[in-house]
Amino acid sequence: MKISATAALAALALLAAALALAACGSDDDQSQAQQAQQVVAQQPSDDPQQAQPASRPAQQQSEPEAQAQAAAQQATQQTTQQTAQTAEQQQSSPPAPDRRQQTEQQQAEQAQTEDTLQEEQAAAQQAAAEQQSAEDAGEGESTQQQRGQEQQQQVQQPEPELEPEPEPETPQPPPLPDWASPTAREAAGWSEAQLQARADQIAAAASVTDLVGLNAWLNGAETTIARELARGNIVLIDFWTYTCVNCVRTFPFLKEWHAKYGDRGLTIIGVHSPEFEFEEEIENVRQSIEQYDIRYLVAQDNQFATWRAFNNRYWPAKYLIGPAMDIRYQHFGEGDYLETEHEIRAALRDAGWDLSGVAEGTVAVAPQRDPVSRGQTRELYGGTRRNYGRIQYAAQPEYYLQAGVDQFYTDIEGGPRAREDHRWYLQGLWRNEEEAIVHARTTENLEDYLAFKFTSRTVNVVLTVPENREPFNVYVELDGRWLTPQEAGADIVFDGDERSFVRVTRDDLYRLVVLPEWSTHELKLRSNSDQLAIFAFTFGSYLGGE
Repeated sequence: MKISATAALAALALLAAALALAACGSDDDQSQAQQAQQVVAQQPSDDPQQAQPASRPAQQQSEPEAQAQAAAQQATQQTTQQTAQTAEQQQSSPPAPDRRQQTEQQQAEQAQTEDTLQEEQAAAQQAAAEQQSAEDAGEGESTQQQRGQEQQQQVQQPEPELEPEPEPETPQPPPLPDWASPTAREAAGWSEAQLQARADQIAAAASVTDLVGLNAWLNGAETTIARELARGNIVLIDFWTYTCVNCVRTFPFLKEWHAKYGDRGLTIIGVHSPEFEFEEEIENVRQSIEQYDIRYLVAQDNQFATWRAFNNRYWPAKYLIGPAMDIRYQHFGEGDYLETEHEIRAALRDAGWDLSGVAEGTVAVAPQRDPVSRGQTRELYGGTRRNYGRIQYAAQPEYYLQAGVDQFYTDIEGGPRAREDHRWYLQGLWRNEEEAIVHARTTENLEDYLAFKFTSRTVNVVLTVPENREPFNVYVELDGRWLTPQEAGADIVFDGDERSFVRVTRDDLYRLVVLPEWSTHELKLRSNSDQLAIFAFTFGSYLGGE
């Protein structure tokens, strides 16, 4: 509880006035002093001990409140002492010359006393507040220290022991079957460095070069002949290009050998060496692989680096490489499939592979050539690369005047009977480019054409879709008429007027004609599109239309 400063000052002022009057010795002054004392006695007190009982025992008061009350009592005592001293001084001093002057001096002293009392009370309250803040801070610091100790105890408490997690096991390759060669079993446990070291040893003693300069790999990861041999395998290299009909005819046998011997040590690598520029595009090769369902490894050899390393000259061409990295067997072109498989099996046995239970021979049947076929038409090319030089296929002189220019061609007189074998003839505006002969204008009535005489059972053509990928039609005539369904190749369709044509939608080989017998005919290709580019014609004389 705080003491009212105003009430205390007022009481002190009245007491001082009474003492001053008493000092003057007049009756009036004494009477006034007595009245003043009565007034002081009648003033209400802010002291709780005088006004009412204490709300709580003194020992329960907080220390700041006790200090503030003690300070107030001390200030009151000091003021009372100062007032008494002032009265004594007034009694010993000469009487004031003037009551007014004396009253002003008393008022000044009273004001000074009130200011002093207020300053002392403010100082006491500030000291009490500072002490309370210090105690609060001490309590907070103590609480923080206690919390820190609790956290430290929690940190220091040992964590419950957990069983260590088992380390992941390094995946081990599945065990090789019983028919695997000893070399394959040993190589299965080698590290990559050990495998490469063994491959380097094989390559150092090899009599044949390895794969070089390849651009991309399809159907599997990149590898080398030496690495495959180090794994205990043997390798069959097949040079091919996807628009080569002769290569396409070998696919059924390659696929069957891969299915039979792929897990018994045979690694087939189809080295795709493109004949035409559009065959260098990896997406075209990928589409061909999907079209023919090829699942063995394929490597893209756009610069013919591996082709030259093997001194190869043919599509298709096969090289069988044995454990000593030497060529065990080679075959060019189609055919001799049973002989090739026999050599494959011999190389596998020499490498330690067990082929018991795997029968020799294929489900695929090799096509049989028509026994009466003689003098089949050779492959015809449209571009200047194959036609400029000692071998000239095109008949008209305009073709050889200048390469890469538009020329107007006139078909020879005399019609089909006047045409020579192994040549083609043009009518209309055409452009002789390096790889193809290109129709150089847009027409409306199919008036421009390319014609040739052929002797075979089948006719195929290599065509490309334009850069804008817009399809177009190429109409096909046989001996001056449209094809019949019995003569139509796999890519021929018919319109509402029963005209036979192919819809060019991809860069590929298109099958035009399949005849029931080996014979000689005239074929014409017509198109209104200026995007028709003819790369090559190929022919076949197999029974069954291949």
